Amino acid sequence: MADSILVGATKACSACKQVKNLSMFGKNKNNPDGYQYSCKLCRHNYYQESKGKALVRQRNYQRRNKEQVRVSRQKYYKKTRSEETHVLRKLLAKAKGRAKEKGLSFDLTIEWLETMVVSHCPITLQPIDWLKEQVVDGRTGPNSPSIDKIKPELGYVQSNCAIISHRGNTIKNNGTIDEHLRTARYMAAQQLRDTEF
Repeated sequence: MADSILVGATKACSACKQVKNLSMFGKNKNNPDGYQYSCKLCRHNYYQESKGKALVRQRNYQRRNKEQVRVSRQKYYKKTRSEETHVLRKLLAKAKGRAKEKGLSFDLTIEWLETMVVSHCPITLQPIDWLKEQVVDGRTGPNSPSIDKIKPELGYVQSNCAIISHRGNTIKNNGTIDEHLRTARYMAAQQLRDTEF
């Protein structure tokens, strides 16, 4: 119904002055006719031109103020991009992507994750490697930090998450407490059996 109303309805673009079909204009409820004054093409061209000019101004400023820009960047990285925070931001982005992909709840924030930083994994008891999240060939190291969902079905929510090592998370995986206890008993029995021979 809405599309049929646009047939034959025209408007003059305030930028290029051409008369065009209303479908060539973006909507703007604040204007009397409900559409932008300029057409989509002119607005796009204006945006691209403005973006280009802004980049040129930025580059010129950086060339003229190299030392000031350098000092400013150093302060920024020291304040907001510590090794731990840098790694946490990566973990947060990946967790958010997984939650969206699997339809899980998500309410984690970088501020909350910073309060959950630990020095050692509670499962492996090994130190968490906060200096490098990735190792050779892009593979995550065993002592790299990871976000653990205590109960996988509850998703990435603050009441259900903790930071442990990648190795600890792999060991824990989706097993229940009973399954892990049975696994521990089985492994202990096998180790005892091996020592008897």
